[in-house]
Amino acid sequence: MPQFRSCQFIDRKFSRLILRVRKELKMSQKEIADHLGLSYQQYQKYESAKNRVSIGRAHQMAEAFGISLADLMAMLESFR
Repeated sequence: MPQFRSCQFIDRKFSRLILRVRKELKMSQKEIADHLGLSYQQYQKYESAKNRVSIGRAHQMAEAFGISLADLMAMLESFR
């Protein structure tokens, strides 16, 4: 059970991170969603932690943000 909570914690943390990165880049949800080939509603679900982000989707998000997946994961480690 603690492992499940840990996954949920990381999912929520990642959602807050992608919201922050997007806002720092002054990009709209629609801009990111278009880059990912999604509706902005689907992207909203990622930012609100209603839907989990696969590693493949995280890689696409990193590309949309103009950074590597490794950089995005490093940001996640240090994100509060």
